[in-house]
Amino acid sequence: MNRSAANPAMSIALAPQWDERALPGPMATSCAVLRTGDTITLKFDSEAVPTVILTPYTAKRLAQLVERGMQEHTRRYGPV
Repeated sequence: MNRSAANPAMSIALAPQWDERALPGPMATSCAVLRTGDTITLKFDSEAVPTVILTPYTAKRLAQLVERGMQEHTRRYGPV
C-alpha cells in the first residue's frame, strides 16, 4: 500500500482578514533580525511587541505570509 495515498500530508491555508483601521496598539517602524543555529529573533522598535523568537520553520512560514501580504498590498496600492 502506498503510504502517501493512505496518509496524505495535511495542508492548512491561512488567509487572515481584518480591518487594519481596527488594529490596536502602536506600530513598529523598524525591525532587526538576529540568527542563531536554532532560532530567528525579531527585535522591533515597539514597546508593545519588543521581541519575537521563532523556529526556522515558523520564520519561513512567516516570511511566506508577509510576501503574500506585500504582493496583495502592491496589487491594491502600487509598489512601496
